[in-house]
Amino acid sequence: MLANSKTGGFAFLQTVARFSVAPFINFFLGIVAVVFLTRLFSPELYGAWNLFNLAANVCVGIVYMGLSEGILRFAYSLPEGYSIQNFLWKCIFIAGIFFLFFSGVVLCFYDVISVWLFHEISLYRITLLLIYTFSLMLMNCFFVSYFRVMSLSFSYTVQQVGVQFFSKIFIMLAVFIGMTVDTVLTLNTFGVVFVFLFCLFMNGKHILPQQLEKGRVDLSDAIKFSLLSWPNGLLSRVSLFLMPFVLSHQLGAYEVGLYASTSIFVAVITVLNTGFMTYWVSFVYKNAETKQSLIIKTHTYMIICIFLVFSMMIISQHGIYFLIGSDYQISRVFFSLVISDVFFSVLEATTQQGIALEKKPYETFIILFVSLLVQFVCAWYLTKNMGVVGAAFATMISAGCRFLLFTWRGQKYYQSIERWDKTVVGMLMILSLAVSNWFFSDAYWIELGIVFLIGCVIFLVFRMDILHAKAAVYEYKRMRKT
Repeated sequence: MLANSKTGGFAFLQTVARFSVAPFINFFLGIVAVVFLTRLFSPELYGAWNLFNLAANVCVGIVYMGLSEGILRFAYSLPEGYSIQNFLWKCIFIAGIFFLFFSGVVLCFYDVISVWLFHEISLYRITLLLIYTFSLMLMNCFFVSYFRVMSLSFSYTVQQVGVQFFSKIFIMLAVFIGMTVDTVLTLNTFGVVFVFLFCLFMNGKHILPQQLEKGRVDLSDAIKFSLLSWPNGLLSRVSLFLMPFVLSHQLGAYEVGLYASTSIFVAVITVLNTGFMTYWVSFVYKNAETKQSLIIKTHTYMIICIFLVFSMMIISQHGIYFLIGSDYQISRVFFSLVISDVFFSVLEATTQQGIALEKKPYETFIILFVSLLVQFVCAWYLTKNMGVVGAAFATMISAGCRFLLFTWRGQKYYQSIERWDKTVVGMLMILSLAVSNWFFSDAYWIELGIVFLIGCVIFLVFRMDILHAKAAVYEYKRMRKT
């Protein structure tokens, strides 16, 4: 029984690893891109580009209507004889019709929306935004969901790497064409459209239905679930957009660029999170009853992984910041506060799945709305007194509130936490590392001492889990040899 459990655990890790290839490649591409962009682009230009991408992400959250969640949730329970490809394209058709309606509304009020986003009237930028939104919707919502349920890890990797690579390469051409906002946004959009057309051509045999289904098929449950999940996906995207938006209105594009420069650290966490989440959601849906012990262990070991990654970031921060442009060095003071949000997102992914399993998306909506409200209120007032550091604190505070609420409701419906004291230690560890690095930003050796002390606490609390993991690795190696 123990051997089967360990084998199942390693099979889970191997599947996660296949979907983690793209995040690892994107991590290195992201590091290279940030190094070049922060040296080539001013903080104002970098901030404008970042705000455009986040605005497009919000638009995707509006037009996709939650249908990608419906694909993930109901791909394994479609009516007999109804293919996943047909379900995929029916969802794309519905979202496409709504996109046309959304585009019409945006173009009618383009002047107001343009000033709201770019602080000037520009029909050209709004048009680029709509083109960019449509391409991202198809790739990052529908194609990715299909690749995930079909376990097409190679197609997933090519698409995700292609989006990152070509969008970054194209905008660097602005150095030769012109260092203006319009030039950068144009090259950014064309790069993503190029990848979309390439992926559609390359994956046509997988994505396009072999034959059209005849007759009416009842997909009301899937559509209803998607529409109920829709606000949650939208709020998640708004939360990413909110802070740069508040900074652009309260302070300016320069501060947005400083805040965005912390993405060099966010890219590291994405290596952990993207590949894990790509497989994790469908894994929990499929194995919630049969592999609960593995799901519980995943939460415990995720806390240990977060400590290792966070502490390594703090230890190596001076070396990493040596790579980016001198205009962005001030962001080292508050980078740990910003990335705490991503660490809480990783951890809450292992505690909140009970809400989805019980099909209660309205609870997810309430939690996201409350955390978004907390973030906005804190950001609006803290940035007035503390500048961009206040925005970073607002991000950390709202992330902590979101984690507490998600964990509380998720555990009510499905247990994925073995011992609550370990989870509390995990939360305090994230907060302590984030705040201490800001407070002792000019006292590196003191911060190293704090990291060491927190590491001792983690070892004492999780020592049995660490020993079990070591034994499992040894057993796995022994089984492979035999």
